[in-house]
Amino acid sequence: MTTTSTAPSPRSARRARRVLGGSLRAAWVLLRVVILVGAIAIAIGWKRYGYVPVAVQTGSMTPTYPVHTLLFVHDVPVDRVRVGDVITFDPPGSVPRTTHRVVERELHEDRWYFVTQGDANPAPDDWRTSQGDDRPTGNAIHDRGVSYSSGTAPRTEFAIPYLGHLAALSTVPYLRLGLLVLPFLVIAIQLLSWIWRSDEDDDDDAAESEASTRDAAPDQVEAAA
Repeated sequence: MTTTSTAPSPRSARRARRVLGGSLRAAWVLLRVVILVGAIAIAIGWKRYGYVPVAVQTGSMTPTYPVHTLLFVHDVPVDRVRVGDVITFDPPGSVPRTTHRVVERELHEDRWYFVTQGDANPAPDDWRTSQGDDRPTGNAIHDRGVSYSSGTAPRTEFAIPYLGHLAALSTVPYLRLGLLVLPFLVIAIQLLSWIWRSDEDDDDDAAESEASTRDAAPDQVEAAA
């Protein structure tokens, strides 16, 4: 007893590859749409719900937040800031805006003061050294720490690595517009390419079907004869 196996025809194999390729392209387009929608949702969310992006510019918070990490901070009442939280603040003097971790806190004369420290720094910040001749001379937390006159503190809620690069580019007006338009343009080009490929595949299938019909016709005439 013998058995015979039939291999799939070249036409069937090509059709299977096209179906697989089309499915992969559709999945890739869908993934990019999901990413784009997610980015738009984040952009709307940080504005609507008070989340503000802050790009990490120095390595003082390494390894928790390396340079070019994008932080999302949200204003919370100062009495809700705890030791271990990461806050953004304007230090006394000419020091630029800083994001460091709270290591101590103190309520002094109905106002909260916080001692901060960068995760990569060997010692807590001492902002007395940045205030010139008017700096406090005491060693209490309210002398060394920072405070908020507004009653709220920008606390880091979550972070996304590497997106700080985009935040830096977005400060340039034309680049900011390009960053908004580019994802839509890429998806539109991908969809058009997918449609054109589908049309070409249909034309190829029609041509193959016609060729198969022509090849089969002589065999049918010969069999009849």
